[in-house]
Amino acid sequence: GGEPFLHPELGHIIRFIKDNRMYPFVHTNGVLLSAEKIAELKKEGLAGLIIRVDSLSRKRTTTEEKLNALRKHYGEMVYSVRGIHLTFLCVVNQDNIHEIDSVIKWSINNPRLVDFVTFIPMRQVLFNENEQIDSSKWVSIEDLCREVRTIIPDIRYAAYLGSKLEDNTIKW
Repeated sequence: GGEPFLHPELGHIIRFIKDNRMYPFVHTNGVLLSAEKIAELKKEGLAGLIIRVDSLSRKRTTTEEKLNALRKHYGEMVYSVRGIHLTFLCVVNQDNIHEIDSVIKWSINNPRLVDFVTFIPMRQVLFNENEQIDSSKWVSIEDLCREVRTIIPDIRYAAYLGSKLEDNTIKW
């Protein structure tokens, strides 16, 4: 666990992965990123970055729309190095689900800066004062897909977990 850019041997780890015929991607919060560091890791074999940017990781002091400026900053930084894939990861709950349209629109309008956007429905287990699980902020995959369809009505999903009983039902 932890931020990979804090690891002193990150370059060696990436080289080991690449030397074993795999494609090294690094998950990060992006705080320690620089074009120089990305270029250095590209020489070791870095294939891509997955950066978590969402309003939930910042104590809800901002919106997804305002965070598009940060996505642009990271996108331009990665693009300046060339040849590195970039995915933005966005955790979604009831606090920000109605804001993901701005993330989708931004990614559609910036195809040279971002390859993928991944939305993760949050199902964090929190307990209320009666020690009962509080699911009030949970988002189902159906909720998430409904929001995506408001922007991309004819979307076709590349993968989903089906069911033995109902193979057209989206599952976790």
